[in-house]
Order: sequence, then structure tokens, then C-alpha cells
Amino acid sequence: MSGVRVVAETGTRTPALVRRWVLFAAALVCSAALSTLATVPPRSETPAPPAGEASVAATSSAAPAKAGRPGRPGRPTAGPLGSRRVDVAANMGPAVATLRRRPAHTIAQRQVPPMPPPRAKVDCQVRKCVALTFDDGPVPGTARLLDILGARGVRATFFVVGLQVAAYPGLVRREFAEGHEIGNHSYTHANLDHMSGAGAGSEMGRTQQAVWRVTGKAPVLFRPPYGATDAGVAAVARRNHLAQIMWAVDPLDWHDRDAALIKRRVVQDVRRGAIILLHDIHGTTVSAVPGIIAALNRKGYVFVTVSELYRGKRLAPGRRYSQR
Repeated sequence: MSGVRVVAETGTRTPALVRRWVLFAAALVCSAALSTLATVPPRSETPAPPAGEASVAATSSAAPAKAGRPGRPGRPTAGPLGSRRVDVAANMGPAVATLRRRPAHTIAQRQVPPMPPPRAKVDCQVRKCVALTFDDGPVPGTARLLDILGARGVRATFFVVGLQVAAYPGLVRREFAEGHEIGNHSYTHANLDHMSGAGAGSEMGRTQQAVWRVTGKAPVLFRPPYGATDAGVAAVARRNHLAQIMWAVDPLDWHDRDAALIKRRVVQDVRRGAIILLHDIHGTTVSAVPGIIAALNRKGYVFVTVSELYRGKRLAPGRRYSQR
């Protein structure tokens, strides 16, 4: 009977113990909740930021990134309709604010044009190929030349001066986007064979950078101003991975500003594989181009860029080329 009495007493005590543990646990939960509420400031002390400022606040209060890994800015938070707009750039620091204050054309200069569409390859071992090349630009008149070339489906090679690239980046982008080739013609049109190696290297390197910034592609061709080159200039061109491109036909368009005379000289001196020297900085030269194209087309010539003219042949950096 003693065993029965123990079981009965245990059975009567068990519900009481359970109730005690439940009450104890509930007390702990309520205490934690009350302590959490006590740490939250009243709603009136923390107003919600207006639309546009939420992302700035999130960015400035974000935890610092781990070493070696840049942090990510917070995403913009959409605000309610009718909320006031905030100048986010002004709140993102001096660098962004400075970028915002830049003129639109300065920011647009960093836009890289798309690669030009491919066209059918021309076999210059079979066809009568020639290369039209234009020096010293771009200038505003280059736009008219591009219209002429585009209307006739002719691609040319432009040897640009770095200073002019900086002045007219949109024209260089257009040359590139329309499938023309861009070559290096120094930065200031200096006589490089009268300069030190460092000076010539600066002239070539700065133009390489100027063209790359505008087109996303650095030139592989170089034409020395005035055709003035020597072993030192060749060595600098070789270090910059640039082949030196000279010419086989020179109508002296820089000297004689006569469109009819320029056309006549080109047509009578041209031959298969020739590189033709012209200057898009002269309006008379641009006026002569339609007649040159028409006359050479009648003779069966095909117009290609310099690299297309030498397709299948490796152009060695530093070496001079004047015709295929």
C-alpha cells in the first residue's frame, strides 16, 4: 500500500510543478519585452526621412566594409507620392557633386562608341585596293567629309592629332563608329626627329591615351608629322607597338588649295596598293574627295583602311610602310 501512496502523491504534485515552470517562463518573456520597449525612443524623435534621403542615410550609416572588399552603397528607397525631391549627388560627397557640376559634353566625352559593324573582307591580293588617309584632324569640317564617305560606302584612315581629339571627341567617336580606322599623328604635331626620346614618347603616348579614352581602342598605326622620322623615332614607335605609315601618293593639298588640281594629281599618280596622303583640315581637300572616289571607282579601285590594305601581312612596330 505504501507504493500506491507514493504514486498518488507524485501524481498530485506534477500539475503544480508544471504550472510553476510555465509562470516562471512567462515572467521571463514579459521582462525581456518590457526592457526592449524601454530602449525605443518615442516616434516623434525619429521622423522618417523624405523620399531620396533614405538611401543617403542608409549609405552613411552602413557598417564599414571588410578589409580588401569595397562596400556597396545602399539602394535608393522609393518614397510616397508628393514627397519632396532631394539632391542626392550633393549628399554623396565632393567627388560626386563635382561630377554633377561638370558640363554634359564633358561627361559625354567618356562614352565609348559601339564597335563598327563588320563588312565583307576584301582580298587586296586580287582586288585593286587603295587607302585614303587624312591627317591633322579632326576639325569641324571633318563632319562633311564623313558624310561624303558614308554616302559612298568608303572607309578611310584618320591620323589624328591628340590635341584635336581632346577638342572634338565626338568626331573621333563618329569616325570609329562608322568603321574608319584611327591612327596616331602625335599630340601637338611636333617634329619628332628634333626631340629627345622622352619627348617623342610623350607625344605618341598621350595621343594613344586620348584615342583610347574616346573609342576604347588604342591605335596600332602611327604617322610622323611632316614624315620626319629617324632611328630614334622608330625605336619609340616600336616601344609603343606602332607601325609607321607613310604614303605613296601626295597631291600637295596642304600647299595648293585647289580641289580640281588635288583630284587630278591623285588620279594620275595612284597605283594598286597605294596609300594616299590627304588632310581633312582643308575644305578644298574635302571638296575634292567625291571626284577622287568617282574617278578611281571607274578605274576599278576599291577603298580600304590601311590595316585592311595589309590584311594577311603583319605590320612590324617601328617599321615604315608606304604601299602594299
